[in-house]
Amino acid sequence: VLGRPVRSVLADEATAHGAAMLAGVAGTLFRDCEEAVERSVRLAPTPVEPDPACVALYQDAYQGYRRLFDGVEEALA
Repeated sequence: VLGRPVRSVLADEATAHGAAMLAGVAGTLFRDCEEAVERSVRLAPTPVEPDPACVALYQDAYQGYRRLFDGVEEALA
């Protein structure tokens, strides 16, 4: 979707891990989200590279979405 390489988070429950990090920031265990990530997130060593054909499909679909969204937005304004 992004057209950029990404690395997976090495955690069984990445979503719960993210929620716990935010709680740690709110509870002052971490100074900010950057520190929470630095101290607790492990990423896969090898990135997943984007498939150029899929990137093009997503870009086309997004342009269609934008045309529809902009048309509806103008009609409702």
